[in-house]
Amino acid sequence: MTDSDMDSLPDETGTRYTLKRYVGANGVIMIMLMLLAIIGVGITDYSPRLSHLYWLAMVLVTGISCNVIEWSRARKKDLSATTIVKKEM
Repeated sequence: MTDSDMDSLPDETGTRYTLKRYVGANGVIMIMLMLLAIIGVGITDYSPRLSHLYWLAMVLVTGISCNVIEWSRARKKDLSATTIVKKEM
């Protein structure tokens, strides 16, 4: 079995169902951000001093994730990356 075979499995009709097909790439990114936020709550309860660094890193991760989502939408509309950067600022 190859890696691509492991990503999705066919049902009785031979159609492949994947998480990306159900949720979409943007949904997967948002689910990951939610999981990271839940982990952050746990870190905050365990060590408030370390949680400060974690949440600062989460600001960066969230910003990058939002830009990735917008750039993927922009490509579908044939907009340039500079247009999106100007819009995000």
